[in-house]
Amino acid sequence: MRLLGGFGPTGGLGRRGNSKDSDNFDFTEIDDYEKKMSKYSKYVVAMSYVAMRSKSSTFRFKLARQFLPETKFFASNIGLFATLKLFFYSVKRLLGNTRDNWVTLLYFIRPLRSLLSLRFNRAHFDCHLPIEIQDGKFDWLIMPASSAVGISTDFLAGAKNIGLKTLMAIDNWDHLTGKSVYPIKPDFFTVMGTNDVKHAVAIHDCDPKSILPFGLPRFDVYRTPINSPAKLNITTKKKILYCGFSLAHSEKRIVDQIANFMDDKYGEGAVEVCYRPHPGPLARYDNYEIRNGRVDITKYGNLDRTAMPDMDQQFIDVLMSSDVVVGAPTTLLLEAMLLGKTCVLDVTLDGFHRTTAGNSARRHTHMLDLLAVTSLPRGKSVTELISTIDSSLQNSMNYKNYEISHLYNVSDKPFDIQLMGFLTRNAEPLNAIG
Repeated sequence: MRLLGGFGPTGGLGRRGNSKDSDNFDFTEIDDYEKKMSKYSKYVVAMSYVAMRSKSSTFRFKLARQFLPETKFFASNIGLFATLKLFFYSVKRLLGNTRDNWVTLLYFIRPLRSLLSLRFNRAHFDCHLPIEIQDGKFDWLIMPASSAVGISTDFLAGAKNIGLKTLMAIDNWDHLTGKSVYPIKPDFFTVMGTNDVKHAVAIHDCDPKSILPFGLPRFDVYRTPINSPAKLNITTKKKILYCGFSLAHSEKRIVDQIANFMDDKYGEGAVEVCYRPHPGPLARYDNYEIRNGRVDITKYGNLDRTAMPDMDQQFIDVLMSSDVVVGAPTTLLLEAMLLGKTCVLDVTLDGFHRTTAGNSARRHTHMLDLLAVTSLPRGKSVTELISTIDSSLQNSMNYKNYEISHLYNVSDKPFDIQLMGFLTRNAEPLNAIG
């Protein structure tokens, strides 16, 4: 069976060779393929966000953010002059965003959206795959997916036109609930866990049989034995790790306040406070920088290719060596929970950013899944957050079991083994079709 995988890093889709079935497949990978997306992909995907906005709170928040500024119109605790300056800046951003996204406003007019849909739905028949794919006699086209925008939708349309079976491997926990819509669906999705099967059905009207909860390829590291405590650098100093948020949130102020509290209570430097910024954060508008010189701030190398740091042993050791892991409802906090670390959820409001952690947690479908984990302690104010961190620090355990197997099950087999098994089971019918 011939498999085509792309585009960009695939996370090792069937390429590790540790599956007994992998020798039955001829796997070709297209890496970093560049192709200009079609008008069909650009406009139909944009219209779908509007049409589907009632199905996911993330879609509604995403649409609102197209027009509203990242900052609040009236910020708190920054002084009158700064408040007025920010207000006029926010109004300017609102007018500019409305000018730039005026077409989206038209999509809210249902009759017009229906007419445009008819116009563009005919265009997908003009979507063609590159000649090397069309002539390759492949059985499957497998694509990692961070978004349906761009060439993914075009390739799904082109594959459908020639009868090529498709599988979309969802690359992160938020992509299915907020970053992607599928005017043309692949034959199968692989998703992070069983909870995403429900999201795929409710949000994207998928057949549940087409949703495969195989996990995420890059999360397979959590399905292999983790270093025992004996292999870690055991020290008497307690360690707190704060995981940065991708959206605008005044987290540096919080990190500073955590470090200052620990210094005051336990002595300067007695508790190590580490700050790991998100590798691709959106701009912050409070211009705050960490002032406590004892905070250990992670420095990233070149992330141009993947936009993500390597999930290597050093990455795991940073999480494993932390007594308490703190953060907004971000992927890294979920990863710490998978490792059984004592975690605290930051759902504070900074009074400045529209996307501050507390707002984002209530407006994103996937973050609501994390809020539903009742055993996860959290802080709604900075005072409550620091108090909860301190309490967790004093009662931290080597391993804490969170009931999150519905989000991601570490006991399942690695992604590539499940994928190879699925393709093997479906080989004969597909060969008959091809």
